[in-house]
Amino acid sequence: GGKVATALCNIIVDNLDVSNDGSHDILYKEATDVGICIAAVRSMESVLLSTPSLAFQEDTIVQIKNVLEVMTSVIVQKNDIAHVTDEDEEAKVDWPKSCARTIGSALGKSFSNHTSQSNADSENKEEVSQDCILDDNERICKFIQCDIFDQIKASSISKRPSNNSDYNDRFDWMTLAFACEMNVGTSLKVMSTMAESLENALHRGLETPEHPSVTIATALSFLLCHGGPHTPIAFHEMSDTMGIIDALCSPPEEMDEDKRTLLSAQLSRLPLISTTGEEAAFLSSKIQLAFEIVPRLLPAYRSWVPDPHLNDIAKYVSKVLPPLSEW
Repeated sequence: GGKVATALCNIIVDNLDVSNDGSHDILYKEATDVGICIAAVRSMESVLLSTPSLAFQEDTIVQIKNVLEVMTSVIVQKNDIAHVTDEDEEAKVDWPKSCARTIGSALGKSFSNHTSQSNADSENKEEVSQDCILDDNERICKFIQCDIFDQIKASSISKRPSNNSDYNDRFDWMTLAFACEMNVGTSLKVMSTMAESLENALHRGLETPEHPSVTIATALSFLLCHGGPHTPIAFHEMSDTMGIIDALCSPPEEMDEDKRTLLSAQLSRLPLISTTGEEAAFLSSKIQLAFEIVPRLLPAYRSWVPDPHLNDIAKYVSKVLPPLSEW
């Protein structure tokens, strides 16, 4: 495993040109060069998932860390391969997608062991087995869980133009989706982090359809639709599943306290109190934003929903809608 990893790292690095802005492009020479580099990235996934760190020498571990950083840079900075012809257009997608697949698997495996170990500790069970470098090497685990995940998350919550309605060129979202395929524990880590980012965005400033919360909600929707069967389960296992709705119905934190009190009352009732001026514009923007955010969360409710969550929804709605007997 160690020698194979070294060879794969050499193939990847030898075919890359690190430009001045830090982006990483494949140096295109022949059609086979692109395919070989992509194959090396995909093969690296298998090696990392199946080989314990004892099989690697120290210099190979350093190489692996550097290659993981390169793949992450491809995902968050570059969507294209440099110097390719029109005939190789497919390679422009396969390159970052292969990086997303490998980095996603690395994130999934690393967080999988971390969450499983935490569960085992809390239940006084035996230690969870560690069988590959992604979960038995503390330095690599910390690098993946902190440095790489932070880069992918920061990219994922940033607005970026997409070339198609399915967002299949958002390779940062794709990376998180691949990670979520590992298990519910990894999905819970990813979904909770994204949901927290969405809540924080909703609590900041005047909302508009261009507000960053729309991008984050779209990313959550992508994960719910493309992150495998674990993401809806993880969504409902979050500690505060109604936190997003609470944030959506709350005035921004920097608003004057008196206005916050008034608007909080208005946002919690149907029909809304008649308002004019600044308050009316704010309420209108909130309603417009709700039409952008809420539909993106609906994929979480297309399958089984836990009874406690259904009860939470019923209690929340009962505060807003009067009893049917009063209609």
